Amino acid sequence: MAKKMGSGDVARERLKSVLREDRSQMTNATIGAMRSDILTVLSSYAAVKEEDLNFYMVRGSSESETKLMMEAKVRSRRRIAGAERSSRAEN
Repeated sequence: MAKKMGSGDVARERLKSVLREDRSQMTNATIGAMRSDILTVLSSYAAVKEEDLNFYMVRGSSESETKLMMEAKVRSRRRIAGAERSSRAEN
């Protein structure tokens, strides 16, 4: 069961979002569009739900380096026509 977020939790998440945008110079709209595009591509190869995608920013070794990281829970793999035959032929 999901925990109800209090006002402090909501404020913390908003601050994190603002900091991510500031550090990466990417708006939430841009990240949202990337999320949608990535979900579309992943969905053609595996069963993935939008709520199973997690994007987060990681500060790199230098002050100006920020990495956008993604984790995805893959529920099952999709069979792609011809992919099984070509992978067997390569082996």
